Amino acid sequence: MPASSNLMPEEERLQAIAALLKEQLLCGTEAAKAVAQLRGTLQQNPSGKGVGADVQALEAALQKLGALDRRTDAFLAAAGAKTLIDAVKALPPSPLAEGVNRLAVRAAQQQRALQVAVASAKELLEKSRGFIDFHVNLLTQTAASDTYTPPGGTEAELRRGRRMFDANV
Repeated sequence: MPASSNLMPEEERLQAIAALLKEQLLCGTEAAKAVAQLRGTLQQNPSGKGVGADVQALEAALQKLGALDRRTDAFLAAAGAKTLIDAVKALPPSPLAEGVNRLAVRAAQQQRALQVAVASAKELLEKSRGFIDFHVNLLTQTAASDTYTPPGGTEAELRRGRRMFDANV
């Protein structure tokens, strides 16, 4: 039998909700730190240099949040509620329920802050992508001069109608 078998079912449910909310706060904090790191890297390097590690850290944090979301959905389905707040409201008032409500408010605030941070990082990623696309377009549209001949070639590249970076990349 579980160690919490001497608790009333309401208390067990509240403790389960509190555990889910605490884990959500921890995972959300980890994701917020990863997003902040990614934003800092993107602000310092518009070319995207060094973004890979930051994106991997963010993906790991978001995977944890996704797994937690699936567990929360399973809990809510078993409890017959749409949200954790609804599950708490269905139980009788108690000091533990008030604490769970405070946790839920903090988790909701954190979610909103994380959404803003992700939107900001997304905008920076789009700017970096535009920066990279511009330079790729610049390179692909650069014509070779008449004096440029590729290794082993006998004819200048421009006369062949090819761009400088179309071949031998």
